[in-house]
Amino acid sequence: MARRSRIVVAVVFTALLTGLMWTDSPTTWWSSIISFFMTSNSSVTSKVMDVRPSGDLDLHVLLWAMASCVWWWALRQSADVLRSLSFLAGWAMAVETLQPMFTDIRDRQLGDYIGNAIGIGLIVLAVLVRERYFDGPMSPAT
Repeated sequence: MARRSRIVVAVVFTALLTGLMWTDSPTTWWSSIISFFMTSNSSVTSKVMDVRPSGDLDLHVLLWAMASCVWWWALRQSADVLRSLSFLAGWAMAVETLQPMFTDIRDRQLGDYIGNAIGIGLIVLAVLVRERYFDGPMSPAT
């Protein structure tokens, strides 16, 4: 797939994620998923589920990390990826700030901002590690 096509996929993915964040449905279905895990195999899941943060912080980490991975896949070169991920971080913060204008039950929450930053930050860290240890001067290939 050509670079331009991959960028289009990344833009569409980001637009869909933005639309999802500006609806009330993620809270509902994420709560259903959490409830399912709490009730099924509770002896196994209770230890993990009892210490997870309340709300949907973990959902924000997951979704924005996925968006970051799509941008990494689309651009592939570290400098471009880091630039796009810094833009994506700004966009994620703008999405959270504007969220109350588009939803009825959601409002600005510090946990959402933190989740977005952690999700994107984890992929930034992966890009930097890859650049340094696999593509850069400390690469096994050098």
